[in-house]
Amino acid sequence: ENLYYTNPATQSIEVLRLRGEVQYRKTLITNNGSPTGAGSPVGIAVDPARGKLYWTDQGTESGIPAKVASADMDGMNPVNLFTNNVDHIEFLTVDIKENKLYWAVTSTGKIERGDPDGSNRITIVTGLSHPWGVAVYQNYLYFTDRDFEVIEQVDKSTGANRVVLRDNVSGLRVLKVHFRETSVGTSNGCADNVGMCDQLCLPRPQGLFTCACATGFKLNSDNRTCSPYQSYVVISTLSAIKGFSLEGSDHSEAMVPVAGRGRNALHIDVHMASGFIYWCDFSSTVAIQNGVRRIKPDGSGLHSVVTSGIGRNGIRGIAVDWA
Repeated sequence: ENLYYTNPATQSIEVLRLRGEVQYRKTLITNNGSPTGAGSPVGIAVDPARGKLYWTDQGTESGIPAKVASADMDGMNPVNLFTNNVDHIEFLTVDIKENKLYWAVTSTGKIERGDPDGSNRITIVTGLSHPWGVAVYQNYLYFTDRDFEVIEQVDKSTGANRVVLRDNVSGLRVLKVHFRETSVGTSNGCADNVGMCDQLCLPRPQGLFTCACATGFKLNSDNRTCSPYQSYVVISTLSAIKGFSLEGSDHSEAMVPVAGRGRNALHIDVHMASGFIYWCDFSSTVAIQNGVRRIKPDGSGLHSVVTSGIGRNGIRGIAVDWA
C-alpha cells in the first residue's frame, strides 16, 4: 500500500510506502524542464487496477502549462491531457467504473469531464464561484464551492438534477466519498507479486509493476534491490534544496527535497561521514526563520543547529569541517 501526494513547494509528485518498519519515500515526477513535468501540482487521483496516476497542475511561468495530466503509477510516461482554459485549476477525481476524469476550474467557474486519453472533454457544471473538491459515487458527482459555501450533488453524466446538500459551510475545501470502487478489479501487478521488491512496488498498466527505490537510493542490476548513491550534487534554489545523482545518465533525485514555509536557503554544505546536509536560512523580515539547520537525504533528522545570536543580516556562509 502506497500513498501518493503532490508537493507544490518542491514542484514534485511523490509516493510513500505505508506498510513496513520503514516508510520509503520516492519523488516520481518533478519540474525537469519539460512541459510534462510538475510545476505547481495540486489535485491527485490514482486508478490502481489500471496502474494510472492523474493530477492537476496550476503550472509555472517558465514552460509548464496549467493542465490535467497523467502518468503510470511509477511516474513513467507522463502526458498532458487537457491544457486549454484551465487556469487556477483545483482538484480532480477519477470515476473508475466509467473511466472518466472530473476536475474543477476556478477561473471559469466550471466542473468538467474528460477521458483519460485526453478526448471527449465536456462541461458538467457552470456558474460556480470557487469550485474546489470533486468526488464521484455511483451516478452522482459531488462538489464544493468555497465562496458559495455549499456542497452540491448533480447527475454525473449531464449535470442535471442539481441539489444543495449543505449550505452556509464556511472554509470548504476538498471532499471525498468513503467508498472503494471494485468494478475493474481489486488487484494489480504489485498485489499479485507481494515481496518481489526491496523498497517500493509501483503498479503499471496491463498488470505490470516496477520495483523502485526511495529517493537517495538506486536500483541494482537485479531490478529488485536497492543501494544508496555514493555521489550526488546538492543545490539550493532558495525556496528548496534538492540533490541529483552523478551516477549513471539519468541524474535521478538523490535526496528528498527540503522546502516549506520560511525556507530561504542561501548556502549549503555536506558532511559525508554522517550524511547530514547543512544549510543556512535567511529572512530579513522574520528573525525566527534565520539559522543553520541540517537534515539527512531521506528527509529524517531535521534539526536546528544555530538559532540564536544571529545579527540582522543573518548567516551568509557555512563550511563543514568533515575531518
